[in-house]
Amino acid sequence: MSILKQIVFFVLFLPIILFSQDTSKLSIVINESDIKDGDYQTFYDNGQLKSKGFYVKGNKEGVYKWWYSNGNLERQGNYILGKKNGVYKWWYSNGQIYVMGNYKNGILLNENSCWDENGNKILCK
Repeated sequence: MSILKQIVFFVLFLPIILFSQDTSKLSIVINESDIKDGDYQTFYDNGQLKSKGFYVKGNKEGVYKWWYSNGNLERQGNYILGKKNGVYKWWYSNGQIYVMGNYKNGILLNENSCWDENGNKILCK
């Protein structure tokens, strides 16, 4: 088989092979240089969504979210060129806010705000 035929074969059939696999294990599109690019999702073994975001040339871009196995949001933040930008939040598994901070270019702008599992404001550790 000529090299051109091999390339055409892989271009046509590799996506079919990849997307026919168990989606709980397949989570991202990786280009030919192994750099993450495009929609990104991970799943728990039961098929429930664990994380969701987007990559551009290996960098997180836009809103990125993670969930606990019980379905409650674990954390959420915005990324620009792979760095945290804007409000970033973490929650306890019971849904109560845990930590909130404001970032610019990956740097925390001021001290985080923190709460205990009952919603009482506490000092951050």
